[in-house]
Amino acid sequence: MTQQSKTKPIVSLLDAKSLALNQIKAYIKRSYDIKTALQTQSWEATCKGKHVLSVFFEHSTRTRVSFELAIHQLGAKPILFDVALSSSKKGETLEDMMQNLEALGVDAFVIRHYENHIPHQVASYVNKPIINAGDGSHEHPTQALLDVFSIEERLGDDWKNRRILICGYILHSRVAHSNMWLLKTLGAEVFVSGPKALIPNNLDDYEATYIETIDTILGDVDAINVLRIQTERQEQEAQDAFQSQQDTQTRYPYLNKAYYKEHFGITKNRLNACKDHVLILHPGPVNRGVEIDLDVMKSPRSIILKQVENGPIMRMACLEHCLLET
Repeated sequence: MTQQSKTKPIVSLLDAKSLALNQIKAYIKRSYDIKTALQTQSWEATCKGKHVLSVFFEHSTRTRVSFELAIHQLGAKPILFDVALSSSKKGETLEDMMQNLEALGVDAFVIRHYENHIPHQVASYVNKPIINAGDGSHEHPTQALLDVFSIEERLGDDWKNRRILICGYILHSRVAHSNMWLLKTLGAEVFVSGPKALIPNNLDDYEATYIETIDTILGDVDAINVLRIQTERQEQEAQDAFQSQQDTQTRYPYLNKAYYKEHFGITKNRLNACKDHVLILHPGPVNRGVEIDLDVMKSPRSIILKQVENGPIMRMACLEHCLLET
C-alpha cells in the first residue's frame, strides 16, 4: 500500500487485504533469499543508516522481538519507544506525537495498537513508511505473511490445490483476518471452525467456509492454523452482559476449557485423523491443553517454532521493501 509524498510514493504495509498476488509472492521469494543468505553467512545488510522506530501500544513478545531482530539484521538502527513514558500521558495527541517523531529523523515506523486502523490513520499524516504490527481485531499482515511462507516452505507453492483450516476464535482475530485475505489471493481453499458465536458473518468476503464440527474436515486439509481462544475478551463481555455465573456459562460454554477441548481442541487423536503431511501452526501465545495439546505442539507435523524462526526473516523482507522503495 502506498501513500503519496511531494516527491516519491511512500511504501507502507498496512494490511493483507490490499496486497496483490505478485507482491505476496515477492515477499515470499525475498524471504527465501534472505534465509539462504543468513544460513550461508553471505548476508550483507541492505538498510544501513536507516532508523526504524517501534511504537507498541499493546503488549507483545514474539512480534516486538522479531521486528527488533529484523531491523538489526538489515543494518538499520532500531529505536524502541516506550509509550508509557511518552507525552501522550500529558495529553499529546497521536498525530502530534507521530509528526514530532518523524521530524526527529525516523525513516520508518512499526506500529501495534489496540484499536483498529490506527496504522492507517498514522499513514495519513506522516510521510514515512508504516508497517502494521497488529491493529485491534483488524489485521496482522506480517504474521499472515510469515504463516504462508512457513507453509510454502514445507508444502510448495501449489496454493490452488491447498486446503487450509483456521480453527478457534475467528471473529476478533487479526491473525485470522489477514490469513484469510492472503489465502484467498493465493488461491487456496479456506475453512474455518470454532464456536459459532466466534465466527464472523462475512465469511463470503474471504470465500471461506464454516465447518461446525471440526472432525468432519480434518482428513481433507493440508494445514491447520490453530488460534488462541481469547478468554479474557469473552470473560469481560460476559461480566458486562450477565449477572450470574449460570447465565455466563449458558451463553459462553466454550469458556469451559474441557468443553472447548472436546469440541475444537487439536488433540493427538485429531492429529492422527489428519493427512500424513498436515502442518500445525499457531501464532501464540498458546493455551496448552485447551486449543492444542502439548504432544501435538511437539509433533514433527508442528511448525509452530518454525513460524517464530521465520518471523524476523519475513519482517526483514517487508521492512527492506518499505525502506528501499520509498
